[in-house]
Amino acid sequence: MKTKIIIFSLSAFIILSCDSEKERNTKYLKTSEGRLKSAQFGIQFSKEISNTYPLKSAFKELDSIKFLFPYSKDAKIADSLISIKDEIYTEIESQINKETRSKEDSYISTRIDHETYLRNFFLESGYDIKVKICGEKYSNIVLTNSLFNDVWFRKFETQGLFDKWAIVGFKKITLTDGYHYSKSITYE
Repeated sequence: MKTKIIIFSLSAFIILSCDSEKERNTKYLKTSEGRLKSAQFGIQFSKEISNTYPLKSAFKELDSIKFLFPYSKDAKIADSLISIKDEIYTEIESQINKETRSKEDSYISTRIDHETYLRNFFLESGYDIKVKICGEKYSNIVLTNSLFNDVWFRKFETQGLFDKWAIVGFKKITLTDGYHYSKSITYE
């Protein structure tokens, strides 16, 4: 009788353990599918916001799918996505470059308008400072006054005027007296 109970108990234990292993495998497959969906979302999100940060996380997810579930259909999909990794990075980087160029181009008209604006601002403040905007994409500004020297340069620097002009996209700002003094600051 005890032998029958032990055999029955062992049989029940084996059957239950098989069922729980099936459940674990099912959970792992769901996790694989979840990881794949997460990676696909990361790739799409990366393309939408033109940023490679979510993309790096997505490719880590794809690598983990290949490692944890090497023979699943999700691993094949992950493998195919990893194979076009360079193309995806190139696409996103080109989007970033386009956006950067369009931002730079939108500031061109602002920089051109600064010539008149700054000339009027200086005249209204009591300074006869000539303003000239020049260079590629109008990214250089030359301020001319016969009294300019290092004191004026330092004054512009400490008041933050150079930094404000750099935000608009000026790469080189020059103060000159029109004769011998000329000093520039360059932004990249």
